[in-house]
Amino acid sequence: MNRLDTRFFDWGLFRRDVRRDVRLCVWFTLFAIGVNLLVGIIVQSVGMAMNPQTMDAVRQGLASGGLSEAAQGAEDTMSGTLMALATMAGAVIGPLVFLIYRRKRFFGDLAMPARERLTPRLFIFFILGTQAVQLLYGFLVTYVDFLLKPTGISLQGDYSSLMDQVLFNPVGMTYVIAVGPVFEELVFRGALLGGLRRYGENFAIILSSLMFGFFHMVVLQIPFAFFIGLLLGYVASRYSLRASIALHMAVNALSTLLTMLPSSGAASTAGGLAMLACTVIFIVWLILKRRSFTLRVRAGAAYYDGTYRAAFSSIPLWIYLVLLGFVGVAQLLLMPGAS
Repeated sequence: MNRLDTRFFDWGLFRRDVRRDVRLCVWFTLFAIGVNLLVGIIVQSVGMAMNPQTMDAVRQGLASGGLSEAAQGAEDTMSGTLMALATMAGAVIGPLVFLIYRRKRFFGDLAMPARERLTPRLFIFFILGTQAVQLLYGFLVTYVDFLLKPTGISLQGDYSSLMDQVLFNPVGMTYVIAVGPVFEELVFRGALLGGLRRYGENFAIILSSLMFGFFHMVVLQIPFAFFIGLLLGYVASRYSLRASIALHMAVNALSTLLTMLPSSGAASTAGGLAMLACTVIFIVWLILKRRSFTLRVRAGAAYYDGTYRAAFSSIPLWIYLVLLGFVGVAQLLLMPGAS
């Protein structure tokens, strides 16, 4: 920690500065989400208006007490494509908000110049780390699903049904692999982490990752995105924003590939063994490099006393976390299959 001579340091002004910058991060992120949702609603409305045959089939099916298999398939295809198109349009337009906010000194250098060179070996190491997190988190979700079984709620099943509509079409895959990572890295690692970095690297990484996790607004994804955000934040802070974008793209591409594998059979077994191998290699590598990693984390821990306390006394931050957390729970309860 930085130990400052309190004779020349105004702690009240410092706390106000932290709360102000956290508040700017929150409003900026909510504004970006609002732009995304607004554009998404417009795109979905236009898309539905341009597909009257499919909508007629859906309405007739609902009027008769259920959708036929063909109508259900048409609705799923249309919903998935429109959802992907809407989200992609919002993600493309969302960074325009940056052009407005970047003029403010708070957001600093969006590019986050590299302080170290990211070697191919390190890049592979970080990919292994994301797979290790995914495997360990998968075990945790399976255990939680077991505990929730009496309620009829299935985290994995409900989330899979939602993602199937988005991933199993070219537009959705393009968004998840290519467009989404750029948008999210610009917002959370470029603006938020860059804006909070003055208070300490670790503080900026943790708080921007927390906001990144809740941004996903799906119960199953919030903790997972938080942990992945920690890794992406470390990469952006050390190796530049371009490096975190490349890693984010690679992680999403690999996750999409694993999602598309059959849920049973040789392919599923091979995928599980591959993730297990990644986890073992990552843990062994981390043990061997623990001294270097510990020194880097300690070097980034230079934040002023009271920084976290000041940040979490910001009312807008709690509004953000409660609001998006509530949306995530609501989605879980409203998904098909939930009791």
